[in-house]
Amino acid sequence: MLHSATFIALLAPSLADKTDCSDPDYGPVLSGVDFVDLQEIKQESVDAPDLGVADFTAQLNGFSFWFKSAANQAKFEADPWKYAPAFGGF
Repeated sequence: MLHSATFIALLAPSLADKTDCSDPDYGPVLSGVDFVDLQEIKQESVDAPDLGVADFTAQLNGFSFWFKSAANQAKFEADPWKYAPAFGGF
């Protein structure tokens, strides 16, 4: 039986190439939720993440992600799969 971390590690290369989850022309992922802010508030138990703005964007597999600050944009660009929705589900 595979440990869940091992299973995810085996899937990661194929998931990173997945581009057909949704329509990338629809707009920013999850209507512009700042995914770095989302991860940080999960740790702090705050109610809701901030929305990003078009001034701070990054691309992942053709999808646009928005951020509330240049600092959050830089964090995402440094390790996008740490912050992007699990399994490319966007």
